[in-house]
Amino acid sequence: PHTVAGEFTMTMDGQLELRFVGHQEEPGPDVRHAQLVTLNDRPPRVAISTPEPISLAVENWQVPLRVEATDDVQVDQLTLEWARAGDDMQQIPLAAKPNERGSLSAEAQLDLRELGLKAGDSITLEAIARDNRPDQAQEVRSEPCVIRVISQQDYHAQLRAMYQSEQIAAEIDELQGQLDELSRDRSEVLRRSQQFDESLQQSTAFRLMVLRQ
Repeated sequence: PHTVAGEFTMTMDGQLELRFVGHQEEPGPDVRHAQLVTLNDRPPRVAISTPEPISLAVENWQVPLRVEATDDVQVDQLTLEWARAGDDMQQIPLAAKPNERGSLSAEAQLDLRELGLKAGDSITLEAIARDNRPDQAQEVRSEPCVIRVISQQDYHAQLRAMYQSEQIAAEIDELQGQLDELSRDRSEVLRRSQQFDESLQQSTAFRLMVLRQ
């Protein structure tokens, strides 16, 4: 069997008629028809799913990055732009892999040492997705993601503060448990005292009855 492939640009809805012609330009008996409907090619959508929109990272760390993009036809390219506060944006091409129809995802590691970032710096990340529209590709940007770089000393100080907070919370929980136990003990003492009072009243009433007889 022979295969013929081709393409054309649609600007409106219409009827497609396909005829087969022989090598001597003699039309064949078969005629195929198809109804073609044009759809608006919407721009792609893109988001940075990792890291969080506002994050902290320790200097010299490698920060995991994940970008996801979808399109009603096909995402053709993913790019990452980043800039230190006050500097111009720089682009990093992303090696994307296709997922479901019309969607791409890309994962990478941002090496803060290679990017020349030090404690006190902050960087802004934006992902750019471009579709495969033939006449003019549509390009969109993600919401920005900001990473603030901190020193090892600040990181350890935050860990200590977090540990102390957790320790204080644990001590509070333990103290609350002791208070709850004391409250239960008090309730039990009150219950027994009430039972004793009731027994004493019944005993006193019985004695008075005996004396009267």
